[in-house]
Amino acid sequence: MTANAEKTREFTGRHMLFTILA
Repeated sequence: MTANAEKTREFTGRHMLFTILA
């Protein structure tokens, strides 16, 4: 897994978290 993919995955997870909280 490339660093870019890892960063994207982290961003997606954070986005989902915000969506759940919203």
